[in-house]
Amino acid sequence: MMDTAPLLRDALAAHRAGRLAEAETLYRRALQGDETVEALSNLAVLQAGQGAFDEAEALYRRALAHAPEDAGLHVNRHAKLTHFGGL
Repeated sequence: MMDTAPLLRDALAAHRAGRLAEAETLYRRALQGDETVEALSNLAVLQAGQGAFDEAEALYRRALAHAPEDAGLHVNRHAKLTHFGGL
């Protein structure tokens, strides 16, 4: 398993800066190394914001499989998909 922390840090910085294609590439690369809740949920947020609701939902479900009791993750899933029109 690779250390994905640098990839996630760079992905989040790109995401916040609006460089969405770069952020998506980095999140996906991080997921190839280690499927973390952080990478899955951040990529889900990005996908929901771009209207890819089915993919966002699938990513949230994968994140929830790793952390089913994470109330914040449930709330974020509902809020993001409702806000962007996916639910």
